[in-house]
Amino acid sequence: MSHPRLEQYDTSSMGRGRGGDISSMYQGGADDPRRTGGHRNGGEPWRGGSGDPTLRGGHRGRGPKGYTRSDERIMEALCERLADDDDIDASDISVEVRDGVATLTGTVPHRWMKHRAEDLAEACGGVKDVENLVRVSGRAGDDQRHAIGTLPADASQSTGGGQRDS
Repeated sequence: MSHPRLEQYDTSSMGRGRGGDISSMYQGGADDPRRTGGHRNGGEPWRGGSGDPTLRGGHRGRGPKGYTRSDERIMEALCERLADDDDIDASDISVEVRDGVATLTGTVPHRWMKHRAEDLAEACGGVKDVENLVRVSGRAGDDQRHAIGTLPADASQSTGGGQRDS
């Protein structure tokens, strides 16, 4: 015997008949079932599937009147983002948040990590501004890697640019 609510779905086209397995109507698996179809807007009327741009989102980050995220929550969220990012070694980065302004201090091995940390902080909900005081540590070998492909000042003379003696 099937559930009365499931009677409204025609599962016969799935070759299972009424009351059969309806898992193909869901996406996301057993832990995160999200129903697809069944509504004129694709099963999610809040997404505004009508094509009218005035009915679609664009309100992310706009909370209730008077709401501000606490500095403690911002700091916790930012620390989690830094720790979860697979590209950044954040073990020497310190985070402080005061009045919604996130201050990053410490060192990272590469300049792009400094900028990535700033981008993560800027994208964190509740952050009004970011002070990035992170320094790039000068590791041995970095200077040599950047020097590859450059010619010394007197290289033009040794590359065969001059006349040859026979």
